Amino acid sequence: MSESQFNGQGVEIYTWENCPYCRRAKRILDGDPTEGALDVGDHIEYVEHKIDGDAKGREEMTHRCEGHRTVPQILVDGERIGGCFDLVARIHAHTFKRTFRKYIRRG
Repeated sequence: MSESQFNGQGVEIYTWENCPYCRRAKRILDGDPTEGALDVGDHIEYVEHKIDGDAKGREEMTHRCEGHRTVPQILVDGERIGGCFDLVARIHAHTFKRTFRKYIRRG
């Protein structure tokens, strides 16, 4: 979904297909129980922007993510919260669920 199709509300993630950090971030958002972020059966609704080989998509990401050019980049309601390591840090700081509470879905 392009930025023009997205209203800036919700969770977004910019990814590359073969990026291990992108895959882990998506596992966390998808509620993989081995990641320990969510209760079993819960997941986060998100929109994925795949920017492999997409120069325009990467520029959009860089603009929206305060100049950051690495992937993944994750936004909540249009605000950049960081990448994979930032998700893990929120899990360890017990702030993950608070950050994503509006978008946690059961089942």
